[in-house]
Amino acid sequence: MSTASEKRADLLVSNGRVLTLDEKGTELAAGAVAVGGDRILAMGPMADFKDWKVGRSIDAQGGLILPGLINTHT
Repeated sequence: MSTASEKRADLLVSNGRVLTLDEKGTELAAGAVAVGGDRILAMGPMADFKDWKVGRSIDAQGGLILPGLINTHT
């Protein structure tokens, strides 16, 4: 049985530098992004996601994680 506080995501991309692209230019050196369906559910330090239940995980291996950015050049 799941509880209301249980956090779930279809996809978790972690172990990368998250560029939030917010107005402050926030960067998270060891960050993660949780995705549910076609929406970003949360992003933050990797430690914040240790208790999440995820369907699929991708290790960014220290690369960039750019949530919400569409790269039209590649």
